Amino acid sequence: MQIRAIGLAAILPQKKHNQLKINYLLFIHLNQLKLFIMGHFKLWTLTHDNTSPFVIIAVFYFLLLSGPFIYFMYLHGQQNYMSDEYTMSADYNNSAKEINVSVNDSLHKAAGQGQAVEKDNEALEEIAQYDWRNDKESGPFVLLTRLAIFSAVLAFGAIGSAVSLITRVRNKGQIGKITALELISIQTIGAIFACLLTLIFIADFIGGRLFPEPDLFYRIIYVHPAFAKLLIWSFIAGFSERFVPNILNNLVKESEQKEVKDKEDNPPND
Repeated sequence: MQIRAIGLAAILPQKKHNQLKINYLLFIHLNQLKLFIMGHFKLWTLTHDNTSPFVIIAVFYFLLLSGPFIYFMYLHGQQNYMSDEYTMSADYNNSAKEINVSVNDSLHKAAGQGQAVEKDNEALEEIAQYDWRNDKESGPFVLLTRLAIFSAVLAFGAIGSAVSLITRVRNKGQIGKITALELISIQTIGAIFACLLTLIFIADFIGGRLFPEPDLFYRIIYVHPAFAKLLIWSFIAGFSERFVPNILNNLVKESEQKEVKDKEDNPPND
């Protein structure tokens, strides 16, 4: 029994030593693998000589945000769309109304007649084939139009912030430790700033020839000069990280000054 106890006492430290050796070798190999990936693929940190992967990520995020806008442009470019850029031609709506009237009249007045039934069937088939994507005044298409506008705004704000960051890194070298996830976070902040600037335009807090007109907003996507202005300002909102915060600070100061002036002009009655 004593010999067995001595043998176990000798085996246990040896097993523990082997386990520690295996853990150490595994740790060394994982570190070597990490250094290999970081050294050869350089996907982890944004540096002045490693911008290509981050440009690809920024463009992919841009395309992701602009999905509704791309879909709208695809539908708008179909051959069956009207050429008018501001309002839909009334021909399609009138034809749909005529179909409904003909169906109702034929059902009440021409019941039992074979030709009337065939016309009714044809009219019902035309109604069944109605597609909201061919009707710019339908509710779903109007919703898609508004989503496309905000989608383009968010996308251009995001790509503006990415261009600003990558340009600074290429000119000044590494700025902190910027990873792919942090790049997406920075792009999201740029998209939010662009959306806030768009709301400022809609509220008519700032205006002029250089800015899009708020009255055109929900059809601004059809007015090319105004829509181009909106996209340019959205890009600037993401590119210049202090632009929108400075506007908000100025609006707050103007509001406070106006409140003080109102109190001075209309003092409270004791």
